[in-house]
Amino acid sequence: MEILRISNDRTLRELGGAILRYQPPSGSLPERRFKWLLAAALMHVGMFLKDGVVLLVFGEHELPGLPYRLDYAVEFGGEVIGFEIDGLAFHGDQGAFARDRKRDRDLALGGVETYRYTANEITYQWPAVQDELRDILFGLVGDSLA
Repeated sequence: MEILRISNDRTLRELGGAILRYQPPSGSLPERRFKWLLAAALMHVGMFLKDGVVLLVFGEHELPGLPYRLDYAVEFGGEVIGFEIDGLAFHGDQGAFARDRKRDRDLALGGVETYRYTANEITYQWPAVQDELRDILFGLVGDSLA
């Protein structure tokens, strides 16, 4: 599901409003907090994009040709990066650990770089997560900065 398109002609209010209106399916505290962190990083990067450059942001993104759905995805110039939020409830046992590693390998082979964040990181180390998200997004857009 596309949440928004980010370009330098959108106001910060429009950008923030669009992503913050998106309601993650689980609505857990870490997912809601991650949405805020991602919104802040996207707004920061959006201010520096060259004219005509667009970032697409997706929530609950299904990937063509792959049997997976990403919690969040950002697409730029045909490249997709994914973000996953992992809590112990669904990712805490040995089977889930193995499935997540297989999934990461499949996504990498499909050309999708994926970043995983634990619920604890998002909840208790959110400044570091926000800085890292901003760095990841600046790395994605690279030469497309004004």
